[in-house]
Amino acid sequence: MRTSWVPSTAFDPADLDDVTRLLAADRDGWLHGTASAGSSVRAVAAQKDELARLEGNTVRSIVLVAPRGPARHAASLLQALLGGISTVPVLHAARTPRWVGPLDVVVVCTDDAGDQPLAESVALAVGRGADVVLAAPEDGVLAPAGRGRALLLPPRLRIPDGMGLQRFVAVGLSVLGALQVAPTPDLDALADELDAEAERNQPSSELFANPAKSLAVRCADRRLVIAGDSAASRVLAGYVAASLLRHAGVVAAAAGLDEAVAAQWHQHQQDSHRPGRPEPVDSLFHDPAIDGVLPGAPVRAVVLGTADEEPRLRARSASLPDVELAVGAIDSGLLRLNAAAELLLLAARCETASVYLGLAA
Repeated sequence: MRTSWVPSTAFDPADLDDVTRLLAADRDGWLHGTASAGSSVRAVAAQKDELARLEGNTVRSIVLVAPRGPARHAASLLQALLGGISTVPVLHAARTPRWVGPLDVVVVCTDDAGDQPLAESVALAVGRGADVVLAAPEDGVLAPAGRGRALLLPPRLRIPDGMGLQRFVAVGLSVLGALQVAPTPDLDALADELDAEAERNQPSSELFANPAKSLAVRCADRRLVIAGDSAASRVLAGYVAASLLRHAGVVAAAAGLDEAVAAQWHQHQQDSHRPGRPEPVDSLFHDPAIDGVLPGAPVRAVVLGTADEEPRLRARSASLPDVELAVGAIDSGLLRLNAAAELLLLAARCETASVYLGLAA
């Protein structure tokens, strides 16, 4: 664990525009990893010919096997986004279910080439006659478990551990697209949008014009809850909370927006019956030398969503005392209002913000 995870001094927004300091602190290559989301998606798009064997197949279900890390969040995100509109069930499981058979497609996603239990899942799926897509490194125990019958989609880019959500989602979208069971976004167009987001969020881009740096400032030195209103944005909230912990050592709760609002109402009810509670203080006019320690600030809710959800999210979060609305809007004609594309864009921004928080500590 990196010692820089635990901030020893108060966060200074000016540190985010000290490019030399940021790059020197980035010993693990996190900034390069966050900037590689578009390239990772483009690499998956270039592998689509590998899935030609699936085209035209009759399929009963698609099982996304992903037990941990970004692959787990990617599988849950795909299930939330496409499970309700796909012509066949899209399921997420930690291991291959024993009921799979020749009419099922099993997509195994991992960055761990030595995961023996997952290798057993690959062997089980192949043995049961299912079509198997293996999104995993070529070395290690997983590829041999496919016995030459699994379709291999290994990573083409090297990125730090704990990243790669976009790549795994792109693999799932490619499989569903090849099977023609659900509408999926154009991966090359998605890669272009992710590249544009990385350009906006690069270290040399100043804070006022950098969405990731701006979000990092809003999250710094605060108690946080990351909230989503839809099934998919709730999954993304979990991923963002995990990213904050991994990259910045920030502990944030992940919750549904309804849960965040209910918790705030419950807190308000308790406070209204608590005698002697100090009145809220505007920090702009607070002088610690005269007024003493500022009472605890309210929890900041970072609410995640897509462009078409924005009006509803603003209305539903209006009762929260401290809200940051983070929306992954895309103007591209090919991708506009595509929930999968917008949430992947937002994931890249939030992950970059987490990295900036960690590097500036």
